Amino acid sequence: ILNAIKDLSSRFSSLEGNIKKNSADIVAIKENVEGMDHQIKSSVDKVQAVNRRISEQEIKMEEAERYSRRWNLKLLNLPEAVSETAEDVRKLIFDIFGKIVPEEKTKMGFLIDTVHRIGHPREDKSPRPVIIQFTMHTFKQRIWRASVSATVMKEKNLRLAEDLTYWERQCRNKLWPLVDKARKEGKKTSWRGPDVIIDGKRVTAESS
Repeated sequence: ILNAIKDLSSRFSSLEGNIKKNSADIVAIKENVEGMDHQIKSSVDKVQAVNRRISEQEIKMEEAERYSRRWNLKLLNLPEAVSETAEDVRKLIFDIFGKIVPEEKTKMGFLIDTVHRIGHPREDKSPRPVIIQFTMHTFKQRIWRASVSATVMKEKNLRLAEDLTYWERQCRNKLWPLVDKARKEGKKTSWRGPDVIIDGKRVTAESS
């Protein structure tokens, strides 16, 4: 019996030692986990800060692109030559705009900066849009307004449109059902960048 008691006592001592060791290991693991939690939180904070900076830069880039495009108009449906080298698209634009505002015909070279087709020739042979960059925003607006009723635009089935960014197009596509409904109800609507003004109230894609 005495030997058995000694054996049990020895086992208990060994078990106690193991428990103490395990407790120390658990404490060490807990400390490591707490350290990892701190590192993870720090990493999450850094990632969030980076994401905020990226978002801010994207907004600034979008604003800069939108501003640069304010000087442009996009001409749609202008037939293009089979060979790009055979087409003088700048001269075509000068001729068309000269008929829209004949009093400014001799100033086209000064009022219009660059003119070019967008993208690669299409497989279906449909004409690519033409981007016209103006040197004066006021003249751009004048051409745009006058083109609505211009005979040359109707005869050639041409149309001028804003040169929108991808984000602006997405926002306007989302808002279009509201605009269409408002116009059918006789309300006044006008676009302001990616937003629309309906009877004096600004509506955004996010709020619609």
